Amino acid sequence: MAKNPVNSPAARTNPPAQQKVNMRNQKKTTTVVPQRFLGEYGFWEYTTPYCGGFESYDYDDYLLALDDMAGAGMNSLMLMVKWFTTGYRSKLPFLEQSPLNKNIASNNQLVRQVMAAAKERKIKIWLGVVTSHYDAAVCKLTPRGVLPGFLGCLFNVGFYDPDSPGMIEQGTAIFEELLDEFPHPDGFMLEMEDVHVPMPYRVAPYNAWAKANNRPAYSNSAGLQDPNWFDYQTAAIIRATQAVEQAVRAKGFRGDLATINKLSETRAPTRVIPAPGNQMVNVEMMRRDCPNWASINYNYDKGLPDGDYDWCMKQGVTYQKSLGLNVYSLARGVMTYEWEAPRWTDRQRLERSWAQDVADAQKYQPDNFWWFGAGGKSDGIDTSILNLRQMGYADDVEARRSLLKISAALRQALR
Repeated sequence: MAKNPVNSPAARTNPPAQQKVNMRNQKKTTTVVPQRFLGEYGFWEYTTPYCGGFESYDYDDYLLALDDMAGAGMNSLMLMVKWFTTGYRSKLPFLEQSPLNKNIASNNQLVRQVMAAAKERKIKIWLGVVTSHYDAAVCKLTPRGVLPGFLGCLFNVGFYDPDSPGMIEQGTAIFEELLDEFPHPDGFMLEMEDVHVPMPYRVAPYNAWAKANNRPAYSNSAGLQDPNWFDYQTAAIIRATQAVEQAVRAKGFRGDLATINKLSETRAPTRVIPAPGNQMVNVEMMRRDCPNWASINYNYDKGLPDGDYDWCMKQGVTYQKSLGLNVYSLARGVMTYEWEAPRWTDRQRLERSWAQDVADAQKYQPDNFWWFGAGGKSDGIDTSILNLRQMGYADDVEARRSLLKISAALRQALR
């Protein structure tokens, strides 16, 4: 049988002239494959008094938020149940309990129902805890300092650090109780704010650490500018972090763990404290000594004139990923909070911030991404319904849905 000349190897390599013409006349089509870099995508919210987020939500409000999340392809929700204030019913004597808090009034049934509804929608549930602040009148530990009415709290906020006697034990007790109160969270988040300050009672533990690690003795004149103090306060954070991990694993928890490891502030490098700052750590030490913990970095202040956000993203995402850390990026969502200026009331500014965060996520590709703030019906420190209405949103639901529309591209980034 004669060979088919069109199907011969030579013909396949050198097609007939007419076929070449047809091939040249065909339009080129390019298939754009989305960059799928996100493992988790969702919201970070609070059940705690004075924040203004989910603390104001009834069950139906939660269900609407969960449906919005599922519709946007989201698969992760952080519920902060302990901030400066407490947003869950606790038997621990050092936690204040507001009878006006919706979850506390429900004896934790509200959050339990929300967790079940989230799991039905295949949304991962994290529970988050701040272990360094308490109501100073209720917590019997000696604080390093007290601020009356700090960030809107209607009590004296006490500040504690891992060298405060009893602080680490209190923190682990909270996580142990959460395992008793709530069914099978998928993850736990530990946050320690404001634990970087040198205090007289910290000199002795610092010197013991310095001797063991061939570092100089404490120098009061160096203070926050001392890189040795920076490493010591990281070591103190590591002690507290390891204690939580040991406690929850001993109770059978096998879920994920995450903590905040900041390498930069959200301002230009010229404004960053060159040594310890709030939640800033030696990330190499954290990676070495807490290898099972994911790393969270946040950046809320896009739009300020002195911001260098590429630098911050390189520090918080690119570098930490290069160390092998599982990185979560936390950005301003439905949030009106501002530390250095009046609360945000400019809708265009907020929506530009959302768009820039989407662009930054696509450029720097964190492993996971949360929006801080999904809504709220009260006038809280993080989210104020009054400020949202000043922006022109009818309510928090319209604001959330505007955010989800602007950030729709992140759905395509899910792995």
